[in-house]
Amino acid sequence: MPKFSSCCPLFLMTMVIVMFAAPAVFADPIIINGGTVYFASVGLGYDPPFGFQLTGERTQIGGITYTQGGQSFLNVGDVVNLGSSLSVSSTLNSGPFEQVVNGVHLTDVILRGSLHFAAAPVRFNGDMSRGITAPFTMDGQLSFFRYDPHLDGELLLTASVSGRGTASLGMYPLTDFFRATFTTYTFRADPPTPAPEPGTLALFGSGLIAAIARSRRKREARDRGK
Repeated sequence: MPKFSSCCPLFLMTMVIVMFAAPAVFADPIIINGGTVYFASVGLGYDPPFGFQLTGERTQIGGITYTQGGQSFLNVGDVVNLGSSLSVSSTLNSGPFEQVVNGVHLTDVILRGSLHFAAAPVRFNGDMSRGITAPFTMDGQLSFFRYDPHLDGELLLTASVSGRGTASLGMYPLTDFFRATFTTYTFRADPPTPAPEPGTLALFGSGLIAAIARSRRKREARDRGK
């Protein structure tokens, strides 16, 4: 009994913390189908932040990234990896101040999170007319906080994000090599699933009927042979 009474205040304090702790609010996953994210190569002379605007169904998200990276110099035959991980954010100094997530309008918010881009490596063949491009897939997580100049701010919601599109690397030629400039990720919507044409459906239906008829004839012949 004495042990229980000594643990009781600690137990009650733990229960109070659990009851009044703000639960994480997870929104429906966000599918990005429009917009661009870009960053400059190191040493190019363009300093971050770099702004971006992404769109999805009933969604408009904007922010900034301080990420710089990618290959600064290229030679013909180099293998270029256009994959990257970006830390993204937004503040009232950088904007935008309003975000729309799955139809929910959020004003005066701070955006924090990360986006991870995966792309297959590409070998540079020196063809400047086409540049270096590769399809990419993106996944990540974003959190939206109510702006508060004195505190971290209330967590409004957290959502996973995903999308796909085309990654491209800009460059220009120098004397003996090429200078990389900007890596750009351009999002696109997934192509709609093509519906079967009426003729295809008719062929499928006639083939199914013929198969059923053959199966019935075989069964009848087997029954007569018994």
